Amino acid sequence: MTAIIIGTPDVALFYERLFGVAPYALYCLASDLVAGTDYAVGDDLMGGSPLIKTGTPVDHGAYAAVSHTDYWTTPFTGTTLADATSAQHGFTALAVARAAAGENLSAISSFAGSTLVTNFGLYLVSSVYRARAIANTPNRATTGMAADYASRGDRFAAYAATVSPTNVSIYDYYGGQLHAGMVASGSSQDVGGPAMRIGTAPAGLNTTAGDMALVAFYPKPLSQAEVLAASQGLDAWLTPVGLDLS
Repeated sequence: MTAIIIGTPDVALFYERLFGVAPYALYCLASDLVAGTDYAVGDDLMGGSPLIKTGTPVDHGAYAAVSHTDYWTTPFTGTTLADATSAQHGFTALAVARAAAGENLSAISSFAGSTLVTNFGLYLVSSVYRARAIANTPNRATTGMAADYASRGDRFAAYAATVSPTNVSIYDYYGGQLHAGMVASGSSQDVGGPAMRIGTAPAGLNTTAGDMALVAFYPKPLSQAEVLAASQGLDAWLTPVGLDLS
């Protein structure tokens, strides 16, 4: 298999050209995505620390099956990510994923606690393959959704959540099109404290199951045009391993 990963002194420039904006961290979650390279599943292609694994996500080559007992955690917190570019104070989380039938997949989540009364930002892929983001502050929660593709079946899609000092915007890229929803009440301060969980949410909040190929984090809230460029770059990048998003 031809490797689709690059690791050189110009790695940031490579991914900037591919995605439009170089990620802060970029993780492949399955073996085919790092085949022929010096990287292992869960390594940060941008040179940072690897993901921390809990349980045993099942490697299916082009993607990994995750659940509430089998997932990863980032080595950095939302605060670290939001403050990586001080002028922007915010971040973007992006995942290529699909939910299991009848399940909600918590693709990327960041919590200040384990209950709904604490501040958190949550980005979900639902059982009907719809992107969902929730921004919560004590006694107040709002939800925004991107497009619902009833005919998607078991296809993968790219999902993104951008977190700024004023809102959380969500995006769903599938079939070559980007669809948007917005959660107006969220902020980077609401989701700052804990590490990011990949493939799960705290016990008791929701069951979670599905498949994930990769996740990327950006040190600023991307614009809609930048999310589209990143999604299109991912589409072209992942097609050789059978994950065609278009």
